[in-house]
Amino acid sequence: MNSDWHSQNSHRLTKSHKPAHFSNHSPLQFQPFPFTSKNTTAALSTVGLDQESVTTSSQIIRPSRQNHRALLTQKLEIRIVRPIFGVFMAVRQVRNHGKNIIGHFPSLKMGRMVAFESTIERDLLYLLDFEPHVKSFAEQPLTISYWEETKHRRYTPDFKVEFTGGQKGLVECKPQVFVKKEVNIKKFTAGEAWCAERGWNYEIITDQALRRGFRLDNVKFLTRFARHQLPLTLKYRIKAFVDAQKTAPSIDQIMETITSESPAIVRATILQMAFHNELTLPLNERLIDLDTLVYPIDPKETYDEYTKIFPQK
Repeated sequence: MNSDWHSQNSHRLTKSHKPAHFSNHSPLQFQPFPFTSKNTTAALSTVGLDQESVTTSSQIIRPSRQNHRALLTQKLEIRIVRPIFGVFMAVRQVRNHGKNIIGHFPSLKMGRMVAFESTIERDLLYLLDFEPHVKSFAEQPLTISYWEETKHRRYTPDFKVEFTGGQKGLVECKPQVFVKKEVNIKKFTAGEAWCAERGWNYEIITDQALRRGFRLDNVKFLTRFARHQLPLTLKYRIKAFVDAQKTAPSIDQIMETITSESPAIVRATILQMAFHNELTLPLNERLIDLDTLVYPIDPKETYDEYTKIFPQK
């Protein structure tokens, strides 16, 4: 009877059905997991995509700001490249306290779903995934133990960040109204002391600092185009055209010059190249529109001097 059961249920013991194994001594170990509608629909919605946009090739992506709509007035025939995600073992799981928003962000840079437990953390993930001076990041990465008078406390920062120049740091996200609370000041002090002992940086990111100006809105907008599968030859043509100009052309001028593809495809390619640091757009001055100037990437430019998330170029 046992042999019959094993023969009928052997598929349950195959490799694809075994739970992923993680070592406690290797917190950065990754394991693949299937990209299904069940575990990705919510995450895709955080970056302006939905399940329909993954499975269909004809869509209109609608930005959140009026100024961006002029860029997306035509249907865009594209395919979404499905990212391959992995799993990261955080030292602490994100929790819903009743008032906060939790979820998972599909990071292209890290190739996995990154957990967040507030809208500040979610918005910061857009920047971490985009900024070229950020090499890698991880949520809930470690726990710091400290003493508060005679009481033993534990504190887990929101993110660990490593920069392209090799500098590392811890990041804590907090609403501005909570920054000066005594309980948080003690956590910040413990985090700063822990980082100082190791030569790391400690950075507090508030909602006001994060959402000031236009950069975050523009990065969110560019993220919508990051996974589009677009013609490689078109990228070469756009780059060659921008490099050859004495003055920076606008998005509209590039669309009028390159007529081998539809304006929507040219537009999407420019925005994708900007996300992947293949072209430069001014992100801090105004919301991206058809008049936004497009600059070439300086091959000598490096980001090794950056040791914090803010400010960005």
